[in-house]
Amino acid sequence: MPYQSFAAADGDFVLAVASEKLWQALCVALQHPEWQGDPRFAQNADRVRHRDLLCGLLAAQFANAPVQHWLDRFDAVGVPAARVNGVAAAIAQPIAKDRDLLIEIDGVPLLGSPLKLSATPVQYLRRCKSSKVPSCWSFAPSASLRKGFHSRTMRPFARLADGAKSFANRHL
Repeated sequence: MPYQSFAAADGDFVLAVASEKLWQALCVALQHPEWQGDPRFAQNADRVRHRDLLCGLLAAQFANAPVQHWLDRFDAVGVPAARVNGVAAAIAQPIAKDRDLLIEIDGVPLLGSPLKLSATPVQYLRRCKSSKVPSCWSFAPSASLRKGFHSRTMRPFARLADGAKSFANRHL
């Protein structure tokens, strides 16, 4: 612990501190040696018990610099971490091509499965085109009114949901 994503000044990254050795290295990378002796963070169980406090401290620090700054620091001490990419950025990564992960379905570029199974290879099945993709909004009015939202407040979300439905009908 921590083993999760965090927001930096310009994007998100995941951090994988899965051992005491990595925790010690993280403290060095973040220039917080005092955390190593803090009884709230001494062992993984302690960090889990004080997760909210620790994650708040980390989040505040990570927000002050870009992702690459943190990735460079973690790399220097051997702490596993990686940038969180959107689909377009992930597709553009050299590893996507090198690992044969690039696929296309109906002209839409996507990332395929990283699993390469010889006996049962991954199959990519396309859903039938259908006008029956429900709009999220079709279920939302009564639920949102029960939660105290006025229908005028929810109209922009209805347009957003209808746009998602239109996209799904064109591409799925």
